[in-house]
Amino acid sequence: MDLKKKYFLILVFLGGLVFLNNLGARDLWEPDETRYAVVAREMKETGDWIVPRLNGVVYSEKPPLFFWLVNGSTLLLGDNEFANRLPSALAGLVIVLVTFFFGARLFNLRTGFLTSLVLLTGFFLPQISRWVMLDSLFTMFFLFSLFHLYHGYKYEERRRVHYLVAGGFIGLGVLTKGPIAYLPVLI
Repeated sequence: MDLKKKYFLILVFLGGLVFLNNLGARDLWEPDETRYAVVAREMKETGDWIVPRLNGVVYSEKPPLFFWLVNGSTLLLGDNEFANRLPSALAGLVIVLVTFFFGARLFNLRTGFLTSLVLLTGFFLPQISRWVMLDSLFTMFFLFSLFHLYHGYKYEERRRVHYLVAGGFIGLGVLTKGPIAYLPVLI
């Protein structure tokens, strides 16, 4: 097994422990976790998958993508704390893995691996990725768009494809948290 696969498997294993271990062990916390879980539940109960609602009132603060993912998770795993938090936790794991590949591409395998370990063992990303919050999902789309914008800029082959994929991830970021997702274009 080559070094890249070893690093990848180590990160998947450690990431699984950090992000998924005891994910549903505590109740949802006020105010954000409960609010987002209720918005997702109301979306499912009303059948209105486009306009999020909170207690029957239009909830225009956040776009619907995160709520769609929470509903997909709860449809598969039941309406519980683990299922509500799973989209954020998986996004956190993907952030660590994309950081590994991006760091390996920019510098070398060791740098990508160590950077991912620092991210994985830091406080903020693991903490925020274990809550029913949009931040880790948005960060994942932001990172994917930066990754593809970089590849489009740096490498001439398939430049247009990378720019289109980056645009797709920016669009998903807009559906997650709004127009702030256009920031990678400025970067």
